[in-house]
Amino acid sequence: MRATLGLAAWGCVVALGGGSPARAADDAAPAARQADPSAGGTVDQWMAGLSAGVTRPDGGAAAPFGEARLTRRLGRGYVRAAITAYRSATTSHSPYPPSTYHVASVAGGGTFDGWIVEGQATLGRQRQGSASHAPAFAQGRNAAGAAPATTLFGFAGSVGRTLPLHGGWFLTPTLAAGYVQSRLALNQSGATQAMPAWSGAAHLRLDRRIGGPFERSVGAFVSARWTSNAAVSLQPNGGTGGAGGEMPGGGGAGGAGPGPALVASRVPDGWVELGVVANIGLSRRMWLDTFVTRSLGQVAGQSTAVGLGLRRTF
Repeated sequence: MRATLGLAAWGCVVALGGGSPARAADDAAPAARQADPSAGGTVDQWMAGLSAGVTRPDGGAAAPFGEARLTRRLGRGYVRAAITAYRSATTSHSPYPPSTYHVASVAGGGTFDGWIVEGQATLGRQRQGSASHAPAFAQGRNAAGAAPATTLFGFAGSVGRTLPLHGGWFLTPTLAAGYVQSRLALNQSGATQAMPAWSGAAHLRLDRRIGGPFERSVGAFVSARWTSNAAVSLQPNGGTGGAGGEMPGGGGAGGAGPGPALVASRVPDGWVELGVVANIGLSRRMWLDTFVTRSLGQVAGQSTAVGLGLRRTF
């Protein structure tokens, strides 16, 4: 038996950070504009933000995500700390139980003569759901409970260039790359398998600033993404070749032996993501951010994400 299980594409973006176009203006651009000495007035040095939304795969249930972050401005740059929580989005036919992630990240970057750069490091915990909700995967561990929590870590970086166009239009191409190391729990006894993933992306975002008493903009973007681990293929570990085959060392597929009953291999993927964004100034110190994204051509299936955020400087 061979089962392919998709990983949450939006969740991978959160864990890796590194130039997400839906959030490109949240820290770097406002930080640079407010820190510009020519702007006059008092410069706020801190920014706090909250955001939340859902990712919904075609044929699956909506998976929520949320983030809280605090940014400190340093001239034209910034440093940021964030805590993100999300649930992986799986289809109703997926043999793999959904996972819940809690990820902490620290980042630094800024805007320098039109160049936008950022680096980020992440550390988090993944807890896979109960195998009783995924019968095919339950063969690889005791279906009575969930697998143990595992640790993930990663790093990412991005570089982009803001190109002013005519009439308040701006074009921002960005390149991003990152690495994340997680572990897949294969049975309830604690056996895990390393799941490293390299990712890369090329974004092109077009924004239009809108006049008014407060800062506002709308934009659209297209991203070409690639990852070395977009999905996982589960296969029996030796034995008869069936899903219930015996493992070397005597552990059956449903048992709690010292080794896993299943082995996982990584499935690379490349896909396209389309999105629209809006950053709406509610006052001189507060913004409302919204975005909608749609993935196309993913091996694990397409998905749509919708998010809403609020930022305030002080």
